[in-house]
Amino acid sequence: MPVERGSSLGPYQIQFRLGSGGMGEVWRALDTRSGREVAIKVISQQAAGDPDLLRRFVSEAKAASALHHPNILTVHEIGESASGPYIVMEFVDGGTVRSLLNDGPLPVAQAVNIAMQAADGVASAHGAGIVHRDLKPENLMITSGGVVKILDFGLARSLRPEDAADGGRTAAGMIVGTAAYVSPEQLRGEKATERSDVFALGVVLFEMATGENPFQRSNPIEMFSAILRDDPPPLAERASNAPEELSRTVRRALAKRPEDRHPTARELAADLRSVHALTAVPHPAEIVAEPPPAAASRYLTTLVVAGGLLASLVAALLLQRSC
Repeated sequence: MPVERGSSLGPYQIQFRLGSGGMGEVWRALDTRSGREVAIKVISQQAAGDPDLLRRFVSEAKAASALHHPNILTVHEIGESASGPYIVMEFVDGGTVRSLLNDGPLPVAQAVNIAMQAADGVASAHGAGIVHRDLKPENLMITSGGVVKILDFGLARSLRPEDAADGGRTAAGMIVGTAAYVSPEQLRGEKATERSDVFALGVVLFEMATGENPFQRSNPIEMFSAILRDDPPPLAERASNAPEELSRTVRRALAKRPEDRHPTARELAADLRSVHALTAVPHPAEIVAEPPPAAASRYLTTLVVAGGLLASLVAALLLQRSC
């Protein structure tokens, strides 16, 4: 039975469709028990009949439901209906980073802020033993209040050795992830680690600041070759107002060898906080109205001279009276 507007999934009343993809559709719905607006991801009938896609859908539900962080989309419930399994998530009023990039590169301060929040969320996932493996602009949503929410843990894998069965691939010859954001080690068929997510965040940050993917080429083969061998263009050449500290952070995140990158997303977030302090525009209340140093010095000198003249005049008058 297909999901449609006005139908129900358990206690959830379907309102309208928010979007669709290869795995299924996402609908906005109302939880009739609490009156809360939610988003429900429903697997498509085609995907439900594919064991690999069904396993990925269930994997996403389990991975995301185990994570609790302000920068990760919250999963409220995993359900089953005649239409197949579904995931009930928090409803976010906002758009993806990709939708923002449709209008061109973001201001450097905004790009750094988004990357910093995303790195915080990724660090929390890593702390829970989960690597995302598919970080990209489409999987980072920005709420109307400017909060980053990481989406889609469908390709997530456990970092625990006892759970690592696929070695970074889902099938022979198939690399997990989105081509333009996978790390060199993933292209070589090696296991994805925390540093693989750091690399993907570096690509997203470069793209937000410049409007260009650093490894974009005319075809996938050339793109893979660029990821494996080519250094990214210097950030300062593509974003002239980017501070050198940001350029250094991006270079480190995009290092070809995992051991040359930030060892954790938490360390990347710390570097981005330092950069954010340099790029953030101060709130008007924080701006103190005071004369520039040179002007203040001249003003002080004038007061001193005027005070000296006044003292001399008073002394002269007193001397006249005493005579």
